[in-house]
Amino acid sequence: GLIDNRFEIIYKEEVVLPARTQKGVNLQVLYESTSYDIKSDKTIQKAELYDMNGVLKSTVNPRNETINIDRSTLSSGVYIIKIYYKNGEVASSLVRN
Repeated sequence: GLIDNRFEIIYKEEVVLPARTQKGVNLQVLYESTSYDIKSDKTIQKAELYDMNGVLKSTVNPRNETINIDRSTLSSGVYIIKIYYKNGEVASSLVRN
């Protein structure tokens, strides 16, 4: 028989990709017209942006809950952002078209 209720696709334009989150951390990666806005519910100590070759592209030490990454400085490709908190870290992917 035909099974047509196994999954549902929901599009959310503002979210780039979900983050692999540490337990108890709420992290959002939002696509804006000229930047990526990364918002967390915990204070971000440091963030590192890597390309897929493992080359460190930038480091920021915001010491607050928000990071803004200018997309114009990135060439097309997939990037990994590693975010450090006082008691752990998370990683997420960013896609630059």
